[in-house]
Amino acid sequence: MANLDKLDEAIRALGQGGRVFGFEIHEPPQEIGKSLDYIGLAVRDYRIDISRVFDKLAQRRDARAELDRLYQDGTQLLIAADTLAAALTSQVAAIENEATRSVSRLALLDVSILIAAFLAIRLRIVRPLLRLAVLSRQFAKGNYQGRAGIKSRDEIGELAAAFDHM
Repeated sequence: MANLDKLDEAIRALGQGGRVFGFEIHEPPQEIGKSLDYIGLAVRDYRIDISRVFDKLAQRRDARAELDRLYQDGTQLLIAADTLAAALTSQVAAIENEATRSVSRLALLDVSILIAAFLAIRLRIVRPLLRLAVLSRQFAKGNYQGRAGIKSRDEIGELAAAFDHM
């Protein structure tokens, strides 16, 4: 009977939300709640059948009919539990699919941000440095007329201004 009490506790937590077996359970959607209500009734009937079997055995009477009923109720309980498990599995799959879509969107956003950052770095740092490298090679060949023409308030702008003043 202790195991049936644990089952009652789990069904109650699944149906209404709460904490059971160390897990926090949120209240289920209405369509699953109906299945849980049915399972709760089936467990109640199962308990009644078990009590009848024990009563018959205590009276040393034939308990075959009660055992058959116990078997039938147990079978119905398992069918209902399987149906509920299938519904829960379907919901979990839908949640996983939504999570996968969300992660994919975030990954796409991350890649977009990385590309934008790469382009910004290329425009603000690499391109001016390439321009200074070209001018430095021309300067080394004796062409002193080239100017960087880079106007910025960072270290690259300072380097370009120093190069232009040579």
